[in-house]
Order: sequence, then C-alpha cells, then structure tokens
Amino acid sequence: MTRLDTFFIALGLLMASIPSVMAVLVMPRFRETFDSFGAELPFLTRVVADHPAITLALPILVALVALAWPNKAQRGVVSLALGAVFAVLGPIVLVVAAYLPIWQLGAAIGP
Repeated sequence: MTRLDTFFIALGLLMASIPSVMAVLVMPRFRETFDSFGAELPFLTRVVADHPAITLALPILVALVALAWPNKAQRGVVSLALGAVFAVLGPIVLVVAAYLPIWQLGAAIGP
C-alpha cells in the first residue's frame, strides 16, 4: 500500500466520522426539544435521537472496505469515495431527522 492510499483511507475515515460527531453532539440537544412537543416522533427521528451512536457504523464501513476491497490498488480511492459520500449524505439525513418533527408540527397547525 502506498502512502497516497494510506492518506486516502485516513481521509475517508475522517470524512465518514463527521456525521458520527454531529449525531453524538447535536442529537441529544434536539431530543430535549422533541420531548417538550409531547407528540410521537417520526421513526427516523426516534432512531437517530435514541441511538446516535449508530452513525459510528459509517467509519467502520470505510475501514472494512479498506481492508476487504478485492482490488488492492483501488482500496484507497474507494475508501475516500465512500467517506465522501457519508460526509455529504450523513449530515443531510441528520438534518432531516432533526427537523422532521418540526415540519410535521407546522403541517398539523396549517395555514
């Protein structure tokens, strides 16, 4: 494995950790707000709020890909690409999960 592959894998792991850090640090604060609503939370919001550590699976998946990808020459690039996908999609899912109850409450109140 070259130094560039090692760098790509490390960068992929770092990027995949972004949603994990966001979930663990931010979602407990949203949970307090959600509890004050008194309404039942949507499934996605409940899963993310009750189990924010589930996002730790993202960097683990990048590490598994780095170890098990069949073509050794592509492991670094594939790990980097997967980490980039997680770094983009993870925060989007977390934002949707965090604001879904608020959007549903707003829709229930209506114009």
